[in-house]
Amino acid sequence: MANTTRVLLGIAFAFGACAPEQPPSAPGTAAIASAPGTAGREPAPPISAEPAVPSSVTEAVVQQRAPLDGCYTLARASNPNLGRTSIEIAFAIDAQGKPITVDLQYRHRMGDNAKECMRDAALALRFPPSMQGRQTATLAFAPGP
Repeated sequence: MANTTRVLLGIAFAFGACAPEQPPSAPGTAAIASAPGTAGREPAPPISAEPAVPSSVTEAVVQQRAPLDGCYTLARASNPNLGRTSIEIAFAIDAQGKPITVDLQYRHRMGDNAKECMRDAALALRFPPSMQGRQTATLAFAPGP
Protein backbone atom coordinates (compact mmCIF):
# COMPACT_ATOMS: atom_id res chain seq x y z
CA MET A 1 0.00 0.00 0.00
CA ALA A 2 2.85 2.41 0.84
CA ASN A 3 4.49 1.75 -2.55
CA THR A 4 1.20 2.44 -4.36
CA THR A 5 0.85 5.74 -2.51
CA ARG A 6 4.42 6.76 -3.44
CA VAL A 7 3.82 5.88 -7.10
CA LEU A 8 0.59 7.89 -7.21
CA LEU A 9 2.27 10.86 -5.54
CA GLY A 10 5.15 10.63 -8.02
CA ILE A 11 2.73 10.63 -10.96
CA ALA A 12 0.81 13.58 -9.56
CA PHE A 13 4.07 15.49 -9.02
CA ALA A 14 5.20 14.73 -12.56
CA PHE A 15 1.96 16.01 -14.06
CA GLY A 16 2.10 19.11 -11.89
CA ALA A 17 5.66 19.81 -13.03
CA CYS A 18 4.60 19.58 -16.70
CA ALA A 19 1.69 21.99 -16.33
CA PRO A 20 2.24 25.53 -17.65
CA GLU A 21 3.03 28.01 -14.94
CA GLN A 22 0.15 30.31 -14.00
CA PRO A 23 0.79 33.86 -12.84
CA PRO A 24 -0.17 34.39 -9.21
CA SER A 25 -3.58 35.90 -8.53
CA ALA A 26 -3.97 39.10 -6.61
CA PRO A 27 -4.65 38.45 -2.92
CA GLY A 28 -8.32 37.84 -2.24
CA THR A 29 -9.23 37.16 -5.89
CA ALA A 30 -9.70 33.92 -7.73
CA ALA A 31 -8.28 33.23 -11.14
CA ILE A 32 -11.04 33.09 -13.75
CA ALA A 33 -10.59 30.99 -16.87
CA SER A 34 -12.20 32.48 -19.93
CA ALA A 35 -13.81 30.50 -22.67
CA PRO A 36 -12.31 30.78 -26.16
CA GLY A 37 -13.44 33.96 -27.89
CA THR A 38 -14.55 35.68 -24.68
CA ALA A 39 -11.35 37.49 -23.72
CA GLY A 40 -11.98 41.08 -22.77
CA ARG A 41 -15.74 40.68 -22.37
CA GLU A 42 -17.59 41.59 -19.20
CA PRO A 43 -18.74 38.57 -17.16
CA ALA A 44 -22.47 37.86 -17.18
CA PRO A 45 -24.36 39.31 -14.22
CA PRO A 46 -25.20 36.81 -11.48
CA ILE A 47 -28.62 35.20 -11.66
CA SER A 48 -30.82 36.28 -8.77
CA ALA A 49 -32.37 33.53 -6.66
CA GLU A 50 -35.18 35.86 -5.62
CA PRO A 51 -38.29 36.11 -7.78
CA ALA A 52 -38.98 39.38 -9.54
CA VAL A 53 -41.14 41.87 -7.67
CA PRO A 54 -44.69 41.27 -8.89
CA SER A 55 -46.38 44.05 -10.81
CA SER A 56 -49.90 43.13 -9.65
CA VAL A 57 -51.64 41.43 -6.76
CA THR A 58 -52.70 38.58 -9.08
CA GLU A 59 -49.07 38.08 -10.15
CA ALA A 60 -48.00 38.00 -6.47
CA VAL A 61 -50.67 35.37 -5.71
CA VAL A 62 -49.65 33.28 -8.74
CA GLN A 63 -45.99 33.35 -7.59
CA GLN A 64 -47.09 31.92 -4.21
CA ARG A 65 -49.98 29.70 -5.35
CA ALA A 66 -48.65 26.27 -4.24
CA PRO A 67 -50.54 26.24 -0.89
CA LEU A 68 -53.74 27.35 -2.65
CA ASP A 69 -53.28 24.53 -5.19
CA GLY A 70 -53.02 22.15 -2.23
CA CYS A 71 -56.38 23.42 -0.98
CA TYR A 72 -57.91 22.84 -4.42
CA THR A 73 -56.56 19.27 -4.28
CA LEU A 74 -58.24 18.89 -0.87
CA ALA A 75 -61.51 20.20 -2.34
CA ARG A 76 -61.28 17.69 -5.22
CA ALA A 77 -60.62 14.85 -2.77
CA SER A 78 -63.95 15.54 -1.08
CA ASN A 79 -65.73 16.33 -4.37
CA PRO A 80 -64.13 14.50 -7.34
CA ASN A 81 -66.64 16.15 -9.70
CA LEU A 82 -65.14 19.59 -8.98
CA GLY A 83 -63.59 20.64 -12.27
CA ARG A 84 -62.24 23.95 -13.53
CA THR A 85 -63.10 26.77 -11.19
CA SER A 86 -61.89 30.14 -10.01
CA ILE A 87 -61.77 32.03 -6.76
CA GLU A 88 -61.81 35.78 -6.34
CA ILE A 89 -59.82 36.88 -3.31
CA ALA A 90 -60.30 40.38 -1.87
CA PHE A 91 -57.48 41.45 0.47
CA ALA A 92 -56.88 44.24 2.93
CA ILE A 93 -53.06 44.46 2.98
CA ASP A 94 -51.12 46.28 5.70
CA ALA A 95 -48.01 48.47 5.28
CA GLN A 96 -45.70 45.46 5.69
CA GLY A 97 -47.43 43.55 2.86
CA LYS A 98 -49.34 41.16 5.13
CA PRO A 99 -53.04 40.48 4.53
CA ILE A 100 -55.17 41.66 7.44
CA THR A 101 -58.43 40.29 6.07
CA VAL A 102 -59.42 38.15 3.11
CA ASP A 103 -62.80 37.58 1.51
CA LEU A 104 -63.11 34.65 -0.89
CA GLN A 105 -65.80 34.30 -3.56
CA TYR A 106 -66.04 30.77 -4.96
CA ARG A 107 -67.30 30.09 -8.46
CA HIS A 108 -68.23 26.52 -7.45
CA ARG A 109 -69.21 25.05 -4.12
CA MET A 110 -66.35 23.73 -1.95
CA GLY A 111 -66.41 21.92 1.35
CA ASP A 112 -65.75 23.75 4.62
CA ASN A 113 -62.30 22.14 5.04
CA ALA A 114 -61.21 23.37 1.61
CA LYS A 115 -62.62 26.86 2.29
CA GLU A 116 -60.76 27.07 5.60
CA CYS A 117 -57.59 25.88 3.88
CA MET A 118 -57.98 28.56 1.15
CA ARG A 119 -58.55 31.28 3.75
CA ASP A 120 -55.49 30.25 5.78
CA ALA A 121 -53.34 30.02 2.64
CA ALA A 122 -54.52 33.47 1.47
CA LEU A 123 -53.74 35.01 4.89
CA ALA A 124 -50.21 33.54 4.71
CA LEU A 125 -49.40 35.31 1.42
CA ARG A 126 -46.97 38.23 1.40
CA PHE A 127 -47.02 41.25 -0.89
CA PRO A 128 -44.72 44.18 -1.60
CA PRO A 129 -45.50 47.07 0.76
CA SER A 130 -46.47 49.14 -2.30
CA MET A 131 -49.62 46.96 -2.58
CA GLN A 132 -50.96 48.19 0.76
CA GLY A 133 -54.72 48.73 0.89
CA ARG A 134 -57.68 46.91 -0.64
CA GLN A 135 -56.71 44.60 -3.49
CA THR A 136 -58.40 41.84 -5.47
CA ALA A 137 -57.02 38.84 -7.33
CA THR A 138 -58.69 36.04 -9.26
CA LEU A 139 -57.08 32.62 -9.40
CA ALA A 140 -58.16 29.79 -11.72
CA PHE A 141 -57.88 26.10 -10.85
CA ALA A 142 -58.13 23.00 -13.02
CA PRO A 143 -57.74 19.29 -12.37
CA GLY A 144 -54.32 17.87 -13.21
CA PRO A 145 -53.70 15.28 -15.91
